Amino acid sequence: MLFSVRQYCRSALCAFLSLFAASPLFSDTSLNDSNPARFGQAASAFIKKLKFPEHRDRPAILIRCGAMVHLSGDIQGAFCFSGDTFGIEHRMRELIVRATRTTRITPATINGDRSNVRINFSVIYEQNGDEKTIEILENHLYDIESLGPHYVAAQRVILQYRLFCFDIRELPISATAKISAQGQLQALQITKDPEEVQCAGEVENKMRNSVFIPASVDGKAVASTFNEVFHHYLFDPYK
Repeated sequence: MLFSVRQYCRSALCAFLSLFAASPLFSDTSLNDSNPARFGQAASAFIKKLKFPEHRDRPAILIRCGAMVHLSGDIQGAFCFSGDTFGIEHRMRELIVRATRTTRITPATINGDRSNVRINFSVIYEQNGDEKTIEILENHLYDIESLGPHYVAAQRVILQYRLFCFDIRELPISATAKISAQGQLQALQITKDPEEVQCAGEVENKMRNSVFIPASVDGKAVASTFNEVFHHYLFDPYK
C-alpha cells in the first residue's frame, strides 16, 4: 500500500504538491495540551458506507476532502475534490460527503476543552488484481516524502461564528500555509480566481489570525503543510 501511494502521488494529478512542499522537522513538542480530531474507531464504519468504484485501468484513486468537526464529533460541511470533475470520481466524492453526514469521530481538544476544528483527510481506493481496499488518511499527503502517509494533518481551530466576507459568486479560494510544530503559521500563499476581488484579503486575515493544532506523527508535533479551500467562505460555522 505504501509503495503504491507514493507512486500515485508522483502522478500528474499530484505533481502540484511539490510547489508547496515543506521541510518538516521532528520536534520534541508533545501534544499534551492539544489533541486533533481523529477518525479512530469510526474509520471502519465510515469505510463500510463507501462503494468501491470500477476503475480497472487505474490502480489507485485519491480523493481529498476537508470538513469541519464540531465539538460533539459530528462532521459538517464536508467538501471533496479531485482531478475528475464529472466522471467516476464525482460519484465517489458524493458518496464520501454523504457518509460524513452520519459519522461521528473523536473531537479535538485544547487544554482539555473540546474545540471545533477544520480537518483535512483523504480516501484512497486501491485495486491490486481482485483485491480491493479503501483507506482513510488523516491528511492530504502534502508531506508524504518527509512524514510518510499516516501523519495527522494540522487543524485550524474555529473559534467564533460571524460573517467575515460577502461575495455572492462564492469563487473558491485556496490557502496553503506552513505550520510549525508549535502551531504557528510561518508562511502563507493565497490562490484565487482572477475574478475574485472581495474576499481573498479576508481569507488571508482569517488564516493569519487563526489558532492551529500542529500536525503529528505518533503523538509528536511536527512542522507541516496545511491547505484549506474556502468554497463557502461567508461564515465560520461555529460559535
